Amino acid sequence: MYYSVYSPADTKLSRVTVGRTDPTYRDGIQQVPTKEMLFLLRYGEGAMSSGGITLDEVLAACERVGKVCDPVTASEVGEELGCTRRAALNKLDELAERGDIESKTVGARSRVWWRPPDRSSAYEQADTDDAPAPSSVTVDESLDEIDKRLEAELDKVFGRISEGFYALDNQWKFTYVSERAKELIDAQDMDLVEESFWEVFDDEADTAFSENYRTAMETQEPTFFEVYDETLDAWYEVHAYPSESGLSVYLRDVTNLVERERELEQSERRYRALVEHFPNGAVALVDEDLHYRTVGGNPLDVADVTVEAIENRPVREALPPKLADELVPRYEAAMEGESNSFEAEYDDRTFEFHIVPVRDDDGNVFAALGMSQDVTKRKESERELERALDLLERTERIADVGGWEIDVDTQDVFWTDHIFELLEVDADEEPPLDEALNMYHEEDQPIVEAAVEDALASGDSFDIEVRIHTDHSGIRWLRLQGVPETVDGDVVSFRGAAQDITEQKERERELQERNDRLDSFASMLAHELRNPVTIGQIYSQQLPDETESDAVEYVTEAFDRIEDMIDVLLVLTQGREAIGERTPIHLADAAREAWDKVEAPEATLNIEFDYTTQADKTYVQHLFRNLFENAVEHGGSDVTITVGGLPTGFFVADDGHGIPAGERDGVFEAGYTTAADQGGTGLGLAYVKELAEVYEWEYTVTESSTGGARVEFTNVDQAAPSN
Repeated sequence: MYYSVYSPADTKLSRVTVGRTDPTYRDGIQQVPTKEMLFLLRYGEGAMSSGGITLDEVLAACERVGKVCDPVTASEVGEELGCTRRAALNKLDELAERGDIESKTVGARSRVWWRPPDRSSAYEQADTDDAPAPSSVTVDESLDEIDKRLEAELDKVFGRISEGFYALDNQWKFTYVSERAKELIDAQDMDLVEESFWEVFDDEADTAFSENYRTAMETQEPTFFEVYDETLDAWYEVHAYPSESGLSVYLRDVTNLVERERELEQSERRYRALVEHFPNGAVALVDEDLHYRTVGGNPLDVADVTVEAIENRPVREALPPKLADELVPRYEAAMEGESNSFEAEYDDRTFEFHIVPVRDDDGNVFAALGMSQDVTKRKESERELERALDLLERTERIADVGGWEIDVDTQDVFWTDHIFELLEVDADEEPPLDEALNMYHEEDQPIVEAAVEDALASGDSFDIEVRIHTDHSGIRWLRLQGVPETVDGDVVSFRGAAQDITEQKERERELQERNDRLDSFASMLAHELRNPVTIGQIYSQQLPDETESDAVEYVTEAFDRIEDMIDVLLVLTQGREAIGERTPIHLADAAREAWDKVEAPEATLNIEFDYTTQADKTYVQHLFRNLFENAVEHGGSDVTITVGGLPTGFFVADDGHGIPAGERDGVFEAGYTTAADQGGTGLGLAYVKELAEVYEWEYTVTESSTGGARVEFTNVDQAAPSN
């Protein structure tokens, strides 16, 4: 659709094209003149040129448009003939010069034409013979009506245009302001005509409006600019068209457009950043002809290609044949709307590909997006994870251990596969927490519930042994461990393990039964031996004086040794139960009395402390005697033994050969001896260990200052001796 605007003042004609997309025609508007260019006439694209219209056709059109003496306009004639206003205007001027019609300028802006009655055509002569000559008043009134009609048509035209329009004369006064323009500049309630632009908008004096408007008037060149108005908080797109008589201004609110453009720019920047920095791979856009259009990231270095080398090239030609054979069919499938993913190996490296269709707003596929990533490290990690999981599963089976987890928020239970086997649960899913707790033995359920609740509340770990009911194996024993993980004092995860210790508990039961039998036998044996030994000791003291003294001494010594062995045996078998009432004893005295029973004439004993503790003197003497005899046996007959004090206990040291570091942990075990061929029983230091544990003393073996053995006892309940 076209509009022509004509001004008789400068005989300038310009056309407005509505709907044109040429960049010089902003939203279909090339140029509309100032207010004085008033006549806008509409005509169709198929309009005839003036070269195909005869003068008679123009006269006939004038007669059809109006009666004799009625003024007509060039636009009315052009519309009647289906031609441009300029074509009709040219023909009307020719008819006026020939004298067939009259013409008159209306005001300073418009012209009209009419046929005097004496110059009507023959076929209208009969109707116009009696017609009066047109008076100037009639013509002027008709022209005023035309002027008003054209004014109304002008308003209607600008009302249909989405842009605002206002016209300024060369004094910067408004001569016309469309309603849309008033809306855009927030002046709906103002009558701006004849008002100065700079007085109405005094805050625009130093803005882009002032600079561009004044430049346009000075250079008489059209200008276009975008400007932000802080007062209205809006962006405007402005077209200004100057003439000698003023300035025609079109403006449009493009705030939404600017914001959208900014969003698009940000989106494009993000997209570009993603494409250019695509992690560990490449991304590419392929068009319908299977040409690369955009490529970013790092294309496969194994394919020896770069972004520059493949952009705008066909996929088949840009890539090595092996890779192209993989990708081309998938890009073709994507053009048909099918997404696909696959993995491929090149030069011992694994790549993951994703090909997806790209659709327009109507859902039609117009491109395909391809993404590739080097997943070699990830695949290696997955294989390592699979191996670790397989090892874990095998380890669980070997150790008969399963893992579990309780979600701290939902209380949901999660088990490893072996837990299902361990508990003989056939279900595919873990039972709820309350059902899982119900599987434990009735006597042990409170223990498990308390342990779980305390762990979740306090974050403390637990390690308990409980019984559980199974469907096929009856009651089984479990070692149940739970380890909460805390962050800032709050439990964030709760995991643990369950181990079947049924066989271990059975062995412990059997061992306890054997120990009980052994304790019973030891008690019986000690009781049966102690009486004869006591009788023997009594009779040995009543032997006649003439009896050989050495024999008496040997017999007495043998009975005493048997009694000591009975005491050691009881301590080893019965532990705390064998110990009698504790009384205050001087450790130094107990050590001296024990030394008196040791057969070591060449050895030396140094006692460098004197403390009192609560204990059974007989058993403490046995402890010192075993340590002294062990020192003599391993350190030599001339060994020097020292008994000294410690801050919380005492020590027994010698200057012998010492005990190798690797053997120190085993010397206290029952049966350990390095003198078995000399009658060693391996019970001496075992007795020392057992007695220390009964009294809750801590003991350790180390090296003395002279390189010999040193046995330290700490945490001994001691006090200064009384006077």
